[in-house]
Amino acid sequence: MDTLTPAHSEPAQGATMRRSIINKIGPPVLLVLIIIGFYWKLTLTSQFTWLESPDMANQVMPWQNVQAMAFHRGQFPAWDPYLWGGQSLIGQAQPGSAYPLNWILYSLPLKNGQIRRSYLHWYVALIHALAALFGYWLCRDLDRSRLASLIGGTAFALAGEVGNTDWPQMLNGIIWAPLVLLFLFRAVRGRRPLLSGALSGFFLGMSWLAGHHQVPIFLTYATAGVWIFFLFRGKRINWNVLKLAGIFAVFLVLTSALQVLPAVEYSKLARRWVGDIEPLRWNDIIPYTIHRDHALNLFAIFGLILPGVHAEVDPYVGFVILSLAGLGMALWWNDIRVRVLFPRPSRCFPWISLCRFAADREGAHACHGRVPLQFRRRDFDGLRIRWPVGAPGIGLAAQDGDLGGVRRRPDDGPHARRHVQQATTHGS
Repeated sequence: MDTLTPAHSEPAQGATMRRSIINKIGPPVLLVLIIIGFYWKLTLTSQFTWLESPDMANQVMPWQNVQAMAFHRGQFPAWDPYLWGGQSLIGQAQPGSAYPLNWILYSLPLKNGQIRRSYLHWYVALIHALAALFGYWLCRDLDRSRLASLIGGTAFALAGEVGNTDWPQMLNGIIWAPLVLLFLFRAVRGRRPLLSGALSGFFLGMSWLAGHHQVPIFLTYATAGVWIFFLFRGKRINWNVLKLAGIFAVFLVLTSALQVLPAVEYSKLARRWVGDIEPLRWNDIIPYTIHRDHALNLFAIFGLILPGVHAEVDPYVGFVILSLAGLGMALWWNDIRVRVLFPRPSRCFPWISLCRFAADREGAHACHGRVPLQFRRRDFDGLRIRWPVGAPGIGLAAQDGDLGGVRRRPDDGPHARRHVQQATTHGS
């Protein structure tokens, strides 16, 4: 019998190592290239900009430039001395003063005392690239194939709230949702549970540091619901899950405190114009008519699959993504491997999405006036002016990653793959 000599085995080992490296870094690199190509007008030319709007030019840009100038003076940008006789920047939360990734932008060389426009263009493109990578890693951790994870990550980054939102202070909060859920599910599955619980809380804290408080509040409530689901899943309290949830909460509080504490103090002094006659204080109830006027109406639901059909916020995700998400849920809903290997994580996603969807249809659902879907909590009250597709978006992305025909299980049959191929072909 012939045996491999060291001279023959070394090339084989080298080829195996190269394939392993390519398999690990190839899909993430491809995702980043897809995002850069999608935003080619911003990244590869100087003829377009995302800054040409009143909010961006008169609000976001001044925030960023004031903070960048403070960084270059060796100061932390906690205070804005130029408006209203001086006011807290970090207390407003939206400027993102406490967000570590913003500090990289503020540290880059300035041009005429301001951030270069090209830096801001790449800044937005890289936010979407991070969203794609985080969505990809979530799908991979749910044991999806590389192809399915590419689809899920791309869907999360380029559709729904992430794909249709311009404000970076909103985007920076949304993109951490996949990592929050990734490590939460690792914790409850017993995969390095203490570290995973801590990282889940840390990444939710990063969402709070990122800027606008709207997405972090929704994400915190959604995450709390998932913890409660696993806590009582066995029809009795799971004390191990409760311990992990406590670790999660500790790291959430420690990470987010730099932004949350100043924001709480500032909110007690702030006034907000919401469309009513007088500005409201932090503890005032927003009139119900304001919610009704800005809620997701029945007509806008068609905007999920038809581009341009929306009132204010564009919820468009596309027919293909919705079809693949629905097919993924149908094929995996009763799969024993999902129920055993993963303690029903995929079932959490649709419920998060559906609850968020129902709550936003102010006055337009059958239970209106009968079931308390119109939350009267003050922390929710100021948030429903916009319909965040972030929670449904991560649910759709994860279900896109549930494609039965492109899982990496070797025992998958051709039946599911055929359905996926047909759905993709007809959807395209």
